[in-house]
Amino acid sequence: MAVIVSHRHRYVFLAIPHTACTAISAELCENYDGEPVLHKHAWYDELLAAQPDVADYYVFCTVRHPLDVVVTSYFRQKTDHDGRFSGAEAGDRRVRQAQEIAALDLDFGAYIERFHAHTYVNGAITSLNGRADRVMRFERLAEDLPAAIAEIGLSFVRPLPKKNDTASRSSDFWSYVPAELRGHVMRVFGPACREWGYGFPEDWGPAPSSWRDDLEYSLAQRTIRLASNRLGIASKRASRLVAPTRVLTMGRKLA
Repeated sequence: MAVIVSHRHRYVFLAIPHTACTAISAELCENYDGEPVLHKHAWYDELLAAQPDVADYYVFCTVRHPLDVVVTSYFRQKTDHDGRFSGAEAGDRRVRQAQEIAALDLDFGAYIERFHAHTYVNGAITSLNGRADRVMRFERLAEDLPAAIAEIGLSFVRPLPKKNDTASRSSDFWSYVPAELRGHVMRVFGPACREWGYGFPEDWGPAPSSWRDDLEYSLAQRTIRLASNRLGIASKRASRLVAPTRVLTMGRKLA
């Protein structure tokens, strides 16, 4: 779903992938005078470049536990959700991943080892650079969405209908992580989890903390923001410039 804008009520909803953005976007368009603009999953600075008059609008989005997001992404690629990957351009990164998942029959553990060796960074949220008036939690949308609607100055119409559910996956996303990869997963997703107040199951043991992981996370975020805010490079393109920070994890052992 594209960015949703209401000029009548002066709000912007940024659709972050795998955070119920399809359902929220449809609801905003149907009941709160929202309109889709730009392309699917456009980032905030792309919107400002196209419509600078929205700079002072109320901005909100949704976050979800990073590991839950990645589990959802894996199953959508594995099952070719809605034919999204078989019909897309072969040059797209997620299409290439889906092809490798199918060709190598990767389970989730092998997928993590292959595609998530580095610290996880959500580029779309990073591009907001703290401009969001409310960051809702996927896990508590029943409370957070009505609060956001009230802050916009509107009356809440109804609970959020479910849309675009991911087939073949369990809601217990922790169960997909092999025991031998728990330490690695806590390191890869730890910095993002700490920023957004998420954690890991107690029976996984204490989360390993590494200054290298935190530094890599910080440098990746700063690279995206600097390229976007100072150099005028679109954040989505700037997110591809984080590769130099990845040298910090060369030689990292899965633990």
